[in-house]
Amino acid sequence: MFPVVYSDYATSILSHLKQQGIDVGEMVSTSGLPSDYQQTESTYLPLRAVFKLLKVTYHKLGNEKGTELIRKALRKHIVPNILADLDDCETLEQALDKVILLIQVQIPQSQVSLTPLGNGFIFSRRKTLDTDDSAFIWSEVFTLWIMIELIQAITRSSWLPKQVHVQSQSCSDMIGCFPSQIQFIQAREMSGVIIESALLSQSISIAITQRDEDEEDFGMHYNVISQTYSALRPYVLELKFDLERAAQIIEVSKRTLQRRLSQHGITFRQLRDNLIADIALEQLQKGEAVSRVAVNVGFASVSQFSRSFKRITGLAPSRIALRHI
Repeated sequence: MFPVVYSDYATSILSHLKQQGIDVGEMVSTSGLPSDYQQTESTYLPLRAVFKLLKVTYHKLGNEKGTELIRKALRKHIVPNILADLDDCETLEQALDKVILLIQVQIPQSQVSLTPLGNGFIFSRRKTLDTDDSAFIWSEVFTLWIMIELIQAITRSSWLPKQVHVQSQSCSDMIGCFPSQIQFIQAREMSGVIIESALLSQSISIAITQRDEDEEDFGMHYNVISQTYSALRPYVLELKFDLERAAQIIEVSKRTLQRRLSQHGITFRQLRDNLIADIALEQLQKGEAVSRVAVNVGFASVSQFSRSFKRITGLAPSRIALRHI
């Protein structure tokens, strides 16, 4: 599974940064996110880029203000969207079981679980620890706050865990992002919050927040290829978008990317051509001139673009443009 994450996680954070009057351009660039993140219709973004965004957000705002912004983004966007799918759950345990399935859609390679631990349970996420990744601890901070905010929203309480586990070897940088009464246990196999057994069996009544009208229910239908398309689409018009660059974006080897594409009957060139054709089609449908679209997607001439577009779609770009005059 490619390391990608639902794009709402990044766009909600960036939206709140902009509301505070912060110029997010440099932060987007430093994180490795696509510069047109607001315009892209992608469903997934590279996971590493979102982790880096968390890191630069905390470095810019500090622990207290960074945490305040992250919690606002969670409460405004991420948590309500998850709650909307929990209306048939009767206990916290049932709700968290369903949350795990939903998170596996939003962060496909995640290993989230609810398992017994001592006299309670641990609601946790396990990720391969990269000791060279300075953004890893901020991903743990974000993970813990997602868990806490979800449980607070589901139980309609101000619940806080008495103890949390983290994978990082040192938790000194993240302790300041949480209330002082929470005990941290570092260097564990997974990151998570300890939940009392009695709380899990507690009856709940989900308060549903209306979803945005333009939000689509992406469900469980995104497979490896659709995730790859979504993650790579914002980058495909880069000057040097080749197999090596694509593999770098989604954090796999070139050989792995080729093999996985081959398993789905597609080559890298076909993937790249299809992505470019998709972007071109979108621009044509918005009324852009064929000549302008040809330049936008990197072709030296209109005739070259027209031949390529017709080969992929079966239609001449001029016919698409005429339909939308």
